[in-house]
Amino acid sequence: MSIEVVGSDADGTSVTLPPEIDVGDVEACFQSILNVARRDRISPDGYDDERDPVEGWLRYASSNSKRSAVYQVWLSRHWLSQCRFTGPIDKTQSSYGLKHQVERFYDFYVSNGAFLIACRMLLGVRVERVSKQSLNGFVNLSRRVRPTKGTA
Repeated sequence: MSIEVVGSDADGTSVTLPPEIDVGDVEACFQSILNVARRDRISPDGYDDERDPVEGWLRYASSNSKRSAVYQVWLSRHWLSQCRFTGPIDKTQSSYGLKHQVERFYDFYVSNGAFLIACRMLLGVRVERVSKQSLNGFVNLSRRVRPTKGTA
């Protein structure tokens, strides 16, 4: 099955959905993102107590695309699914640093909020906000078992 190009990211990079994401399900997947965003107060930038996170995602989708948001969450979930999770939360690296690992792995932009939403969607993944003022979270990821380029 070929992968259909379905949009472009903020920098003009083509956004494609892997076969695991049915193009017809983009709206339902985006609604799932909005549900988590509303519940956990996660905007595209990360945790946000000041502004409505759903409005942030809707603005993000209008300037990029819903497909781009769905793709970023999918990439994050795929990367996370290859990790090992520990009991304690690792407070040595925040979601912002981890989202950069996802970007390097797939060579594609991922927002901090998309990474956090992916974490909140997966069983066994725990997230703790860095501080009340921070956009970032700490995750219970093992430092030893994380995918690196060429291992997927």
